[in-house]
Amino acid sequence: MAISKDIQIISFLERHQVLSVNELSELIGCAEMTIRRHLDSLEERNLVVRRHGCAYLTNDAKPTIFDEQIKLNSREKFLIAHEASKMIRPNSTICFDSGTTIHRIVNLIDPNIRFTAITPSLPFATELAKLGNVKIIMHSGTLNKNNLTLEYAPDILQKKINVDISFISCRSFKAPNGTYEHTDTLIANKRWFANIGKKTVLLADSSKWLKRSVQLCVSLKNIDTIITDSKILDEDVNLIRKLGKEIIVVSDVG
Repeated sequence: MAISKDIQIISFLERHQVLSVNELSELIGCAEMTIRRHLDSLEERNLVVRRHGCAYLTNDAKPTIFDEQIKLNSREKFLIAHEASKMIRPNSTICFDSGTTIHRIVNLIDPNIRFTAITPSLPFATELAKLGNVKIIMHSGTLNKNNLTLEYAPDILQKKINVDISFISCRSFKAPNGTYEHTDTLIANKRWFANIGKKTVLLADSSKWLKRSVQLCVSLKNIDTIITDSKILDEDVNLIRKLGKEIIVVSDVG
């Protein structure tokens, strides 16, 4: 998959914090005018800030740190995870993407259910191992130290596996397009999960509908069900249903 210049810029800013247009031009290997054009676009989407000829990431665009992210929207994540846990059936094979909402599922799984779990998430696999009836499959890859996730090697992403449900997460979501990310290696993981699952379920709390990101990851046409919380706008719920997709809105009430 070709890496867009937007993603390359964000990746270098993640590594170096602050870079000039000239430095980005040399790192990426393109003209300064091209860098300025992409920075204009990223600034319009509130992903970078530009000061005195340099650029740095906004809070929305900074790397997701697992231990920090899991504390945000905690109640909403619990409710979404609880709804998702009901979908796990005996003897099924389930893909669990990385993500703090998905991580919440592990404590809600019926310990008597036997099933197979495929996950790139080290924290999720560690917790899942405490359940004696679960077979855990972890494929090889490179560890992303921010979210403690394995970024799968290309040969893994070519495999065809029979999966009943793929639970996926996202950096941001926009209807009618789909999910968005700005880490290219995570994009590959998520697309693979969506492709191999008989059913793909997106877990996205309402804050994900307000964020912006760089590159389309999983198209809405490849998502069967969305589970979100009651802070979502009614117009977004109606749009998803109009597009023929199932959306489950969870709340404390009822």
